Amino acid sequence: MFVVKVGTENEKMETTKNLRALYLAKILYEQTDEDHPPSTNQLIEALQKEFGISAHRVTIYEDMEQLRSFGLDIYTVKSTQNKYYLAERLFDLPELKLLIDAVESSKFITAKKSQELVGKITQLSSRNKADELKRTLYAEGRIKPENEKIYYIVDRFGEDVETFPVDGKTFQASVLVTASKPFFGWVFGFDGKVRITAPAKVKREYEKMLERAVESK
Repeated sequence: MFVVKVGTENEKMETTKNLRALYLAKILYEQTDEDHPPSTNQLIEALQKEFGISAHRVTIYEDMEQLRSFGLDIYTVKSTQNKYYLAERLFDLPELKLLIDAVESSKFITAKKSQELVGKITQLSSRNKADELKRTLYAEGRIKPENEKIYYIVDRFGEDVETFPVDGKTFQASVLVTASKPFFGWVFGFDGKVRITAPAKVKREYEKMLERAVESK
């Protein structure tokens, strides 16, 4: 037997009120900035169109005060019909541009991963500013690796590791390591996608370890 609890009208109104404030915060975060402050009526229309939430001028004002109390830095442009935008974010636009430039200039990040990371970084700004940020594309002709295994090499050996492109999908790295079981185990974990090519002595030691592993089964 299923028991369905039907909330009272007051409970439904309270839930709607709480959701309205959250959706309003979402609109402020995603769609507003100092160059694009929506009016009260535009916010009312956006709440209804995007989330099916009804609002009016008084509730918008009350929700703005509630969001300010929560900690959002909401700026009001005073006019016959007030306009609002989120004034302060975790990162300013110049900081986001620096992050994007760092991603796109890194020789260790593939073009595909660069595009993915830039997409995530632009989400830290409003949609309009995101369009501006997306115009900052990595320079034409800049060499970007295609093999994402390079991340694991950098993670283990640091950004100073020497890498040399072999072809579009393969690269060679020169690293200083101790030939040990942990290192061989790390190589083995890539299932053949990382290989030891030199020195011959270390390569042979690794092959012997693999042979012993097969024989012990």
